[in-house]
Amino acid sequence: MTDEEYQKKKLIRNILDNPLFEPIIMEIKSELGLIMLTSETEAKRIEIQSLNKALDRLVGYLTEYANEVRAING
Repeated sequence: MTDEEYQKKKLIRNILDNPLFEPIIMEIKSELGLIMLTSETEAKRIEIQSLNKALDRLVGYLTEYANEVRAING
């Protein structure tokens, strides 16, 4: 891993380790859930469900990057 890659992943780790990160993600997921429950069309519910899955995948990818830095730093 280059120094630049390390610095980027370190920044991601710092964001994920911030105590505000998880509550923000939970708030977004809650808002998506509310939109899904109040949506009048099946298409809109499917769209919101896809957004929720995409958010989960994004957080997963970010966590992988952060864990690479954690592994280096012990």
